[in-house]
Amino acid sequence: TSPPPADTPTDSPELEIAEADAPADLAEDDPSAEMRDRFALGDYSGALVVAESLLEENPTLGEALEYADSCRAMLIKMYTSRIGPLDRVPTVEVQRDQLRWLSIDHRAGFVLSLVDGVSSLEMILDVSGMRELDALRILFELVQQRIISFR
Repeated sequence: TSPPPADTPTDSPELEIAEADAPADLAEDDPSAEMRDRFALGDYSGALVVAESLLEENPTLGEALEYADSCRAMLIKMYTSRIGPLDRVPTVEVQRDQLRWLSIDHRAGFVLSLVDGVSSLEMILDVSGMRELDALRILFELVQQRIISFR
């Protein structure tokens, strides 16, 4: 992209104030503003969804790339803090013959199949082949549903 014309202010304080004071319904029409607003409010999952949709349209959009990376990092920290240290070893708390009755999707079933009572969370994250955030989210949900627990 080319830089703005020389007579176009790029760091105008008035522009920044106008954007900051913009009504919330304008963010819906401007995905970048919605992404920034959601991030500022701590809605990292929502901001990530918006950033990823912007990246589908334009994979080199710098701002969306930065926000997506920041959202993923924040979500990884959040899930890790809730799950606890990644050197802990999860165990399955549900009888094997009852696993088929659980309402989990195939990805959660795959992650659950990696829980063997010997492998640490870190090892499971490594061998899952999934993005770390996705695998952590699934592990967190399995803990919340009391399907797995820790020694």
